[in-house]
Amino acid sequence: MKLKLVWLNIINPLLLLASCSSPKETNSKNIESDFKNKSFNVQDTMDHNITLLYPINAMLRVGERLNLKVDISKDFHVIEGNPMGDYVEFVPKTETKTCWTQNITLQTLVGNRISAKQAVERVKQIFSNDFSYTKVLEESVNHFDTYSHAYAYVLYSNGSEQAIVLINYYSGPFDCSGMQYSIEILNNQTADQVLENLKEFSKNNVAIIKF
Repeated sequence: MKLKLVWLNIINPLLLLASCSSPKETNSKNIESDFKNKSFNVQDTMDHNITLLYPINAMLRVGERLNLKVDISKDFHVIEGNPMGDYVEFVPKTETKTCWTQNITLQTLVGNRISAKQAVERVKQIFSNDFSYTKVLEESVNHFDTYSHAYAYVLYSNGSEQAIVLINYYSGPFDCSGMQYSIEILNNQTADQVLENLKEFSKNNVAIIKF
């Protein structure tokens, strides 16, 4: 299936496609990512779970600063970007950059004043533009005293092949960090099962921490 990940460039949102067949023609084909030169040893994430932290609101006093915490299973490995940088992409260890059924993409946008809602809306629009069918299954925007949170679960497809993506972003006054997790709906699965798997990941692997 032609699955996708999206990372947000503040000037132009860009689209990258991962496919087990020939890449789909898009307006962003042959993109050379800014992160191409960021090297990372894939073996570093092969044998243990890792925890990644990204800023949400660094304007608070020490001990109160908010950060997005995401736990990635040792069953995944890095195929693009750098866990120590501002963008990284994971797929299961048995899958590759060009052929995968699950994809976790993490990104932080530091100092750009983009809100969580804006980030989610941009990603939703790109999915809508580039796939033959999209349907928002659930979405929400919440504003709190020190941060905002927006998310959407989107079903998308090309023909008979379908996947669901969780688009999940958090923002403070200046920084925005978030993730996308796409899972293909395989023949032995239902959309409800995949949606539940995504919700379980969000509940168990994603959190806000202070330090």
